Amino acid sequence: MRNYYIYDAYGKFLYKYEEVDNHYYYTGQEKDGSPSGFYNLRNRYYYANIGRFTQEDPVIQINESSFFGCGAVNITPIFEYQDNPEALNPYLYVLNNPVNATDITGEKVQFCSKYMVGRGFHVYLRFEGGSYGGRTFGFRQRLNIPFPPPFIWLPAVVEEDTPVNSGGYCVSVTRNDCKDECVMQNIMKSAIEAAVGIKKYKLNVYDCYTWTAEMLHSCGIGW
Repeated sequence: MRNYYIYDAYGKFLYKYEEVDNHYYYTGQEKDGSPSGFYNLRNRYYYANIGRFTQEDPVIQINESSFFGCGAVNITPIFEYQDNPEALNPYLYVLNNPVNATDITGEKVQFCSKYMVGRGFHVYLRFEGGSYGGRTFGFRQRLNIPFPPPFIWLPAVVEEDTPVNSGGYCVSVTRNDCKDECVMQNIMKSAIEAAVGIKKYKLNVYDCYTWTAEMLHSCGIGW
């Protein structure tokens, strides 16, 4: 073992031994390299020595115990009290519950649209920031026919990080950092269904628009 670390619950170092240079520590996040030792959590900086963010939360953290499974505290753009006075403190880290949750933030689901000459508009999904950052997914008919007949069900495929699923105009469709897990699970499930022939493509019935809507809407996301 070249490096060894012991933290308290909020990420403050209790013991640190390094033989190899490293910038990623508590919850696998990156320190900014400054003398202060803040963690760069993309939307805000986190100071582990005091267990607080250095900027206010742009949306208030809401404690939903059943939602801890996604690995981050659920947040909502609506200011709610929900019988938890700690939710009113915009500097808290995971509502003072770092044993059961983390807040790496920065993960957003984006809806993207791209015009393709001779084919019209293609829509796909993109993840911005976080562990899935930059990954894109789209749905199309596997035979790659420019203008597939609208009355025929065709074999389909869910593609990741292809040229077709890049270069479009993207907008974030959720401010909830936990929704990414739900959407990713839907995408992985649909990729398997397409591969085995359960999920198929039919123009204007179940195409890239319909697929994208299904991936988002079942997670409570609309656009």
